[in-house]
Amino acid sequence: MKQQPHRCITRDEITTAVDRMEAIAAQLRRDQATNITRLTILKRLCEDSIAAARFGLYLANRVQAKTAKKYRPLVREGLKQLKAHVAQSRKVASESLRTTLHALEESQNEVRHQRWANVRIIRSHEALLAEYALCIAARPWESAFWGYCMAAYYIERYDSRYGTGLIPASLPALEDIIRFWSRYAGRLRKGKPSRTAKSAPPLPPRKRVARSGTRL
Repeated sequence: MKQQPHRCITRDEITTAVDRMEAIAAQLRRDQATNITRLTILKRLCEDSIAAARFGLYLANRVQAKTAKKYRPLVREGLKQLKAHVAQSRKVASESLRTTLHALEESQNEVRHQRWANVRIIRSHEALLAEYALCIAARPWESAFWGYCMAAYYIERYDSRYGTGLIPASLPALEDIIRFWSRYAGRLRKGKPSRTAKSAPPLPPRKRVARSGTRL
């Protein structure tokens, strides 16, 4: 895949997205549901791979304590590597981070062959969320895609009354996302882009990680 230049988001862009998410939150508070695709507004924000990596670290930290014992060492190591990546505003992931990502992918690599699709079996949602967060750092040219996948996985819920999507039970998770981006916008000067990543040579793309319950 062709390497894309790093794009820096502005506070105005974040504010616009936050306003739209606040409108979704108001709808959920009225006991209404909506489609998960309304979160595609996050794709534009996550085109900024540095901001997206910080977002990934934030969400992965939110669920770390719930991780099953079997996956805790990998998730802990992944967050350690991601924290170092974010602290140095790296544009290219370290070898250690990419090694940990591969280990997370392999820890949940069971696939069942269904009639219409091959389905990846996920036993730890927290480990998968950490995996998505590391994908953002390891594949910055796909940060918009992985940032959206991570947010959708974090927030999507099911209830027989509403089906699957953004439902009233999604509200606390949506508020977490709004909180992160509101704080991130507060760090930026009005109309000014976020900090540019340190330059480094691009890495070749790797095979995408399929989401749970999707075709491989």
